[in-house]
Amino acid sequence: MRRRLLAAAAVALVALPAVTSADTETPAAALPVCGGHAPGPADNPSPPAAEILAGYGTGGFAIRTKSPEAQAFFNNGMQLGHAFAHKAAISAFQQARRLDPDCAMCAWGEAWARGPTINYTIDKKAQAELAGIAGRAAALATDGPEKERQLTAALQLRYRGGGGAGRGDHAFAKAMDAIAHAYPDDNELAILAADAWMIPSSQKNSRDNLDKALALLGGALTRNPKDTGAIHFYIHATEMDGVPERALPFAERLQSLAPAASHLTHMPSHTYYWVGRYAAAVQSNLDAVALDNANAARLKAKGGVWGLSYHSHNVMFGEGAALMDGDAASALALARPALAHLQTQDPSVADDQLSAVTAYFAEGRYGDQAEVAALPDPGAKLQFARAFWRYARAEAAARRGDLAALKAEAGRSASIRPPTPRSATGAVWSGA
Repeated sequence: MRRRLLAAAAVALVALPAVTSADTETPAAALPVCGGHAPGPADNPSPPAAEILAGYGTGGFAIRTKSPEAQAFFNNGMQLGHAFAHKAAISAFQQARRLDPDCAMCAWGEAWARGPTINYTIDKKAQAELAGIAGRAAALATDGPEKERQLTAALQLRYRGGGGAGRGDHAFAKAMDAIAHAYPDDNELAILAADAWMIPSSQKNSRDNLDKALALLGGALTRNPKDTGAIHFYIHATEMDGVPERALPFAERLQSLAPAASHLTHMPSHTYYWVGRYAAAVQSNLDAVALDNANAARLKAKGGVWGLSYHSHNVMFGEGAALMDGDAASALALARPALAHLQTQDPSVADDQLSAVTAYFAEGRYGDQAEVAALPDPGAKLQFARAFWRYARAEAAARRGDLAALKAEAGRSASIRPPTPRSATGAVWSGA
């Protein structure tokens, strides 16, 4: 009987005419590999970095600069960039530029770090600004080392009709690939080229050029199996290519190599999830959430921990793994703060409402009956979340054997008509 009731609860969700897979999936043209967004002026702006941040893994290479401090901040910017600590990376490169305004690669670093990633695109206005910084870098590199001239010229290509999935992105990837092959023992160049190939593939939700990225990253890991940037992108590339198990030996060591990096602490869970190691995936995300909380307190982040780019992704991924593992305690520990935060979110942004979906699943499956009953209605402005609040109540009813309550929740769900929301990057979510 209980199994039939649980199945009925699932049907109640699937049968909702206004909530379909089109509403819960990102369009293929902008599929995020991790749920981050581009750092912008309103996203907790921070001044140039005042100190080197340790514990973010490997990265950096010798550049032409008169300032050892600028070199140190440049290296740290590369480490932070490879760890997807985007704002901190930008701040590090800006500090390097302050320390040595004539440093071509310091300007290159800022323009690179502020560009698109596998998780988000940038708009034309941002491209124009970054084209100016890349041009400044190229001008400063005119009489510099050949590699710096090549790198700055390649980056200029990126902001000519690029932004994530345009012709400039392909031109940048092709140029970076040529540079990486000209310096076959240079891991940093291999990682940069692999990332450049992966960005348009991710944004178009395709496997185009993943073979090139995997070859570059495989070579880097052969040279240095502890290269955290190479491991990070290898996890993503193998997942995108449908062979996540290949990254397992590297995923297992990543967290210990970058203990301060929230995103790199989370990253092994991408591999663990696909190979069925759900408990390990849960722990990776619990650890990442703990780092998020510490970082939010240290930074006095606007919006608290939820103002950090990848926090909601860490929470959702951890909840999903906990649900797969049958780990009620972890699922609820992650779900409760997400639902408490829900009422503060922007009703027009799908990402904000989606951050509560797995939380409702966790409550419906594991929450005490009184706790589920006490969950507040998200309200008319959060209709997308409201559908899943109804689902949680229906599944709780199924668990206690209350068919009448289950049917009542399903009936009320039928009237929910969530508007087509937009993503945090501004893209509209639809069935297209």
